[in-house]
Amino acid sequence: MRDFEERTPLLPYNSGDMKYPDKFIEDNFDKFEFTDIVENSIENSDIGNARFFFTFDKSCVSRNFGDNTRSLFLGKNGFIISKEICSDELYCVYNRKQAIEIFEKLRIILCRMCKEKGYAESINEYWSIYGEMKNEARVNFSKESIKELMKSADDRFVNQMVIDEFGYANIVQKIWRNISCSSREMGCWQ
Repeated sequence: MRDFEERTPLLPYNSGDMKYPDKFIEDNFDKFEFTDIVENSIENSDIGNARFFFTFDKSCVSRNFGDNTRSLFLGKNGFIISKEICSDELYCVYNRKQAIEIFEKLRIILCRMCKEKGYAESINEYWSIYGEMKNEARVNFSKESIKELMKSADDRFVNQMVIDEFGYANIVQKIWRNISCSSREMGCWQ
């Protein structure tokens, strides 16, 4: 391990003209405003069987899918707040597609904030999506349909079978590192 550490030195906080934003983000996350996203999204609690929250990891330490131990979330007020997962003050959406779109917007806005302050784009992922089922999903697939899904998956990609919030089996080829939007994850294969 020591040999590896000597061969791969950590990048300095400032490297020439490039300043890394991680310390800036950690020190100022509670002042960042995302009210445009919260105010401009359509909330509909009737769509889907899950609700999706947006977690913020100021230290980028925790990288587990579906890690609900984090206490920083996007609040309904448009700011990052520290609350329990069941708090009514947390902003959430009930549509997976909308959750992924908002996740991307949050990342873009954070990068824009860093650039405006003279920092480089961060290579760290600060935002994550945490999905929570409203009700237990009904099973809407059979053993045969799973076999067919697995056979039809494109083996040029890493495939993951997930059971969505409606109880249907799906193949996901593009696995996003900080998005855990499926109710059940069944594993990966190539």
